[in-house]
Amino acid sequence: MKGKSSIPVLIAEIKDEITKLRRLQDKLEKLPKIDPQKEEIVESAALKLHNFYTGCERIFQLIAREVNGGIPEGYDWHKRLLTQMSLEIEGVRLKVISQQTGQDLEPLLAFRHIVRSIYGYELDAGRVSLLVKKAISLYPTLQAEIEKFCDFLHQLYEHL
Repeated sequence: MKGKSSIPVLIAEIKDEITKLRRLQDKLEKLPKIDPQKEEIVESAALKLHNFYTGCERIFQLIAREVNGGIPEGYDWHKRLLTQMSLEIEGVRLKVISQQTGQDLEPLLAFRHIVRSIYGYELDAGRVSLLVKKAISLYPTLQAEIEKFCDFLHQLYEHL
């Protein structure tokens, strides 16, 4: 932890990202049925999924920088960052998310890389549809776990 004064800022930044994720989740819920013949809907959904995971990763990066002491390095840093968030680091912090939530986020991480690497018209509408459902169902658990972590940070702040 960088210092006591950084804790309220970290909590505020995390909560801001959670609010943004909630707005995005609302937009995912309001998407029309994903039809392979309607590329613009598939592409819109894919971009929202990309943004959903990116928002999660922003939270994880904030925590890694401010609490863990840095973001993992190397070609697989995205995966390692996600894995670290489901680990309790003794003497440093509680786990941010459960192992199950981490596993549930893995396909969204992988999909984000796909979205960045191919043309929108090449996206698999069936996969996009499944991932939209996954993100929608995952959000409440993710929010609850991250808010629990914020409560931990607040308690830490009170005791320093």
